[in-house]
Formats: sequence, structure tokens, C-alpha cells
Amino acid sequence: MVKIRIPMMVDDARFAPLGRKEAVEGVDLEEAWFGDGPATDRVAVVDLDVMTGALYPPARFIPPPRHRVLGRYDIPDPPDVSSRAFNQVSAFATVMKTVKLYEERDTLGRPVRWAFPGEQLVVLPRAGWGENAVYTRERRRLEFYYFHSRLDPREIVYTSLARDIVAHEAAHAILDGIAPHLWRAVTPQSLALHEAIADLTALLISIRSNKLRSEVLRRNGGSIEHSSQFSAVGEEFGMARGTGALRDLKNDLRMSNAPRADPYRLGEVLSGALYSVLTRMHAARMLSRAAAKNTTFYSASGYALWTAAEHLKRMALRGLDYLPPGEVSFADYGRALLAADAASHPDDPQEREWIMDEFARREIVEARGALLPDGDLTAATRALATVDRAALVADDAVAAAFCASEPGRSALGIPPGAPFTVEPRLVVSKAYYHRSPDGIVWEVTVREGLLKVWWTEWEDNPPLPKLPSRREVIVGTTLSWDWETGRVRVLLTSDRTARPEEEREQRTDRDLFAQLRGPGGDLPAG
Repeated sequence: MVKIRIPMMVDDARFAPLGRKEAVEGVDLEEAWFGDGPATDRVAVVDLDVMTGALYPPARFIPPPRHRVLGRYDIPDPPDVSSRAFNQVSAFATVMKTVKLYEERDTLGRPVRWAFPGEQLVVLPRAGWGENAVYTRERRRLEFYYFHSRLDPREIVYTSLARDIVAHEAAHAILDGIAPHLWRAVTPQSLALHEAIADLTALLISIRSNKLRSEVLRRNGGSIEHSSQFSAVGEEFGMARGTGALRDLKNDLRMSNAPRADPYRLGEVLSGALYSVLTRMHAARMLSRAAAKNTTFYSASGYALWTAAEHLKRMALRGLDYLPPGEVSFADYGRALLAADAASHPDDPQEREWIMDEFARREIVEARGALLPDGDLTAATRALATVDRAALVADDAVAAAFCASEPGRSALGIPPGAPFTVEPRLVVSKAYYHRSPDGIVWEVTVREGLLKVWWTEWEDNPPLPKLPSRREVIVGTTLSWDWETGRVRVLLTSDRTARPEEEREQRTDRDLFAQLRGPGGDLPAG
């Protein structure tokens, strides 16, 4: 393995914690190899301008000298943040830091996989002129554009120098590999979930910056209750367009006052709910630590925020493994969150209570109890006992036969006679942190199996010219079990047969979305 230390933007250059001189911090990375670009076997920066076809020289990798440990890239120290080489390295560092966040032992516990064929995600740090940054599955890459600021036309704003924008787009690519059905979903909440998770990822990357965390807490007296560089997404980008931050996780949006067919605005309902939970987690930890250490709230705030964000990470990102395939809702994701937290903190339900409170307050569900999973884990465990679990994971034919069997279909909710697709099974080891009533925390490593299966249902489209009469809706089930005991830990489905009120809401939203998209399949501009 090769280790390197490279610089990364702390925040948008205009909003760096202590001005441009403090806009950069070092990041340590470890991979099998590093090459010019920067590049690894999973992420490669290519400085290509797609508008002109110009290809610029890559940042040159310098291996560690003899008797040294860390390699580096050939850029000045301190770096010129306006140079192409720094742009290449900073974008690479931010993407890799985001990938590592998801791969940690107490998150997914495994290497991320892309939703497209091939091993490398390509990053274009200066793809051309435009007010945009995008992930495209078809082109297997992240594209970051740049534009003249409307506040000062002499200033060029590079979206690849905005840490939160880069982390946001990298999260889209990662989430696409975890839950590929969301990418072309016809349900607004499925698309909005993509945006909310990407914004939440940007938040977690921000909190991990020691410089940014310390400065934001100093400016706000140790609190995250108010809008700040943590909650705001795309500040410099939005300011340069004259609109303010693109989104703010510190909000009070509810389902009744959010545009139901706008994935960006709708996603703020979910991200706002989770940010509200984070503020409660932070406040509780700050109070507890201040009392334990006999110190001020401000002195306790940094540690409290770090531990609160790590707990939220374990719920929010690990919950993606438990998310069922297909067209999912915010409520589906909420149930996956609760399942992930219950597995990690079975005797500490406080955060789960806050999530249920917030989801109900935001009108994501009609009542708190709607987030409680209702799958029959005992019956699913009995069904799983009818098959060799090792063969179930290793052999596609065995997995298909299990899902087609009467016990399998019944446990997984597959309609009789319906064709289905079984995703590649996973076996992963994850770190869980259990806390006793007296506050003692210990780590437990759990090995679990994951099976996801999906099938197709059909429903009528609104009677509009050129729209097909019917549309395809993908639904499915996630089954997770303890590898050693065979006990089913999680059973979640996106089939809403047992939840008719949720099904009516999702179908109404799909109808509205189809009408706004029109026969061309695109949403109206803006």
C-alpha cells in the first residue's frame, strides 16, 4: 500500500474559515497505487475541457523518497489555489475522502462499487464553462464547470474548488452503486432521496474538517442551531449566481409546503429533518460532556459535534444498505435508518425517538409508529433456515431457487408467479458500538449477509398525449441476517400493499411528476 498527504480545500474559497490563507488542509490517503492525474484504480482525474476538447497535463505523482513514508503530488507548498494542478489534486482528495467515509468499518464496511461497468470513476475538474456540476452514469464521471461571478465578472468560480459541491456529486456516484434503481426513478421522493443523501454527505465531510469545525463553533458559540457553513450547501456557487446558498439544511420545510415534484426542494424536507436530529444529538452530548468534564458548553462542543456526526453517519449511510430496492419513499428510508440504529445501539433508543418525532413533524409519515418495521423476522428466519446460507451468497441459481420457493416468496413478499431479479449478495463485517446504561461504550464486530430482490409492478399513467398508458414501477425487499446464527436482522420492502395510505401518496406524486415532465421525459427548466 502507498500513503500520500495532499492538500484539499476546506471550504469555498470565499468562505474559508480564516480567509484564503486557511482555505487548505492536508489529507492522508492510502491506496494500492497512485499515479499522475491524480489517479488510483478507482478514481482518476482527467483535466479535459469537454467544450474545446483540450486536454491539460496531469498533476505529477512523486513517490516517497527512500526512508520516507508519504508520497505527494508536484504542487507548491503552500499551494496556489487558482492553479490547475491544485484544482486537480483538491478535487481528487475530496472525492477520495468521500469514498473513504462510506467504506469505514462502522459505515458500509466494504469497498464501494460503481453503478457502471469498469473500475474507475473519472473526475473532470474543469469540464468547461457553465453554472453546473454533475454526475453522469452513462459517461462514468463527475463533471465540474466554472463561470464568471455575477457579483464580480472578473472573478471565476470553479465548482470543483467547493468542497461541499464535490462531496455532493461524489455521493451521487456512490449512492448510485448502492441503490441503482433511484437513478431513473419515477417517484419524486426517490429522486429527492438522492439529493438529500448527497447534501448530508457534504455535511459530514464538512464536520470532519478540524479547521472548519473549530471555526464554525467559535463563531456560533459552540452551537449548530443556526444556519452556518455546515448547513449551507453551495454558498459561493449560489452567491456568485446572486441567489444565496443553493440549499440550507437548517430549515423548517414540511411535506405540505415543499414542491412535491421538485427533487431538490423536496429533498430539503428530509435533509432538514436529519439536520434537526443532529442538532439535538449535539446539544445532548455537549450538555453531558460539559457536566462530566466540569467545563463550559463551548469547550465541550467540538467533541460533542464529532461524536454526534459519527452516530448520524452510522445511521444515515449504513441505512442505505438496508434500503429496499425500487421506488422508495422517505418513510422507507426512515425505516432503514431505525433498523441500522437499532442494530448498532439496541439499548439506546433516544436517537430513534428523535427521528420518529421529526419525521412525523415534517409530515413524512402521518404518525410516529408508521416508521416501525412490520416485517415478520421470525418467519423470515425460518425461511432462511431452509437454504444453505453460504451457497445462497455464492451461487446465483441457489439464490433464485430460494426466492422462488414458497418460504422465500412469502418471507420476501414476492407476488405468486411474478418474475424477479436477485441482486449480487454481500457478506460484510461492520463495527457496531453498544452503550451500556452507565455510558460505557464497547465495539462489536458483526458479520452479516445481505440479499436484495426486486420485481416489476404496473400502474396507469395520467391520460396525457404521447404518454404511454401504463408505467413500470420497481419494488423489492432487503433481507439482512447475522452470518453466524442465521437470525434475520432486517426485513424491509418497498411494496406498499400493507400501507395503502403511503401507496396513494406515492402514486399521486408520480402522476404529478409525469405531468410536469411531459412526454419528453424532462422536468421544466429551473
